[in-house]
Amino acid sequence: MSGSSLLLDTNAFIYFFEGRQSVARLVAQAPTICFSPISEIELLSSAHYLSRKFCR
Repeated sequence: MSGSSLLLDTNAFIYFFEGRQSVARLVAQAPTICFSPISEIELLSSAHYLSRKFCR
């Protein structure tokens, strides 16, 4: 976090969607949220797993 943007990696996205308060607080306060193409590929490749886990 640079003060003006937040760079989330794959684990941070997963923690955010799990509802972890420490990550959720940072994401809610960040004016700009960025993520890398690698994180995007990892998240898209695990979309089936994540949708089953979070849609229960």
